[in-house]
Amino acid sequence: MSANHIGIDVRKYRDFGIGTYIQNLLDQYRDSNKQGITLFAAPTDAAEISARYGMTTETNRSPKYSLGELFTLSRQARRHGLDVLHSPHYTLPLLLHCKSVVTIHDLIHIRFPEYFSAPQHLYAKMMISHACSSADRIIVDSRFTQTDVEREFPTSVGKIETIHLGVSERFSVPCVPEEKEAFRKRHGLTKPYILYVGSSKQHKNIGVLLRAYKKFSSSADMDLVSAGELLSMNAESGEYFADQTLRGKIHELGKIDDTTLVTAYQCAAMVVLPSLYEGFGFSVVEAMKAGVPAIGARSASIPEVIGEAGLLFDPHSSDELAGLFARVAGDDILRRSLIARGHEHVKQFTWERCARQTLAAYDKACS
Repeated sequence: MSANHIGIDVRKYRDFGIGTYIQNLLDQYRDSNKQGITLFAAPTDAAEISARYGMTTETNRSPKYSLGELFTLSRQARRHGLDVLHSPHYTLPLLLHCKSVVTIHDLIHIRFPEYFSAPQHLYAKMMISHACSSADRIIVDSRFTQTDVEREFPTSVGKIETIHLGVSERFSVPCVPEEKEAFRKRHGLTKPYILYVGSSKQHKNIGVLLRAYKKFSSSADMDLVSAGELLSMNAESGEYFADQTLRGKIHELGKIDDTTLVTAYQCAAMVVLPSLYEGFGFSVVEAMKAGVPAIGARSASIPEVIGEAGLLFDPHSSDELAGLFARVAGDDILRRSLIARGHEHVKQFTWERCARQTLAAYDKACS
């Protein structure tokens, strides 16, 4: 049986990670002229979403992570006669009368409870458990996350399918020299640099990154640049930002817009993802799309996503990471090989493919 009338909860449309997921799926559904989709949007987003995608859009006024969302979406799904409702986050409504698909991107709420209040941790655990037992199909971003979810929530076994995320084509569109020069000048970047993109939370392994960079920088004239949350907010970073030998070498761009992010990638000498836990790991595929060598930790989903197209290191070894920095910086043949391999490898990570497989998951839920 096909899913002819699909509902999608898009209230997290503007969120950083899940918002990217929602926006790219909707772009693909619109471009494929997929009919029969109803979107449930936050009041502040409904008009823009309706105009952009041309799909039936209804406002849902329940705040995210509220009791209300567990029931209002069910009522709306019933009123619209949906065949299937897709929750692109773990909060699947209660009392649904249609089939359901839920996307669980990772188990960070479970694996790192220290990031959340006790009520937030409990709510997340309850809702993920409910989603795993009640959803007809469960989508995850990586085989690593599939194993993680199945181990923690056995009721999910047999329902899960891994659908890798895509990467935007904008990362491969070359920036003109004037754009690169203006970017470097604006941020005071006069030297080649290593780029880190992401948050400064503890699981991102910022301490190992900074220790590795300090060792590498003692014999190399290359800076470290971060985009996203400030590295200086990390609990382990204080000694490195106070270190006189590193003064002026670490540059924090903070949160930047998409255009600036593309330029930051394309100007980088290499990109590093040292994280201990990732459901997917966008920055390594974005690096490969931008034509930049990628280095990732040998942990969680990163080896799966980076494949043979990048370099991997023990996430607990700053010495090994410093050695990889030196190898990439000093070996032009290796750099060219990594760029070429990345160019081929990243072709599999497309939003068209992600959307096509997601639509197929809707059909499977209804069969």
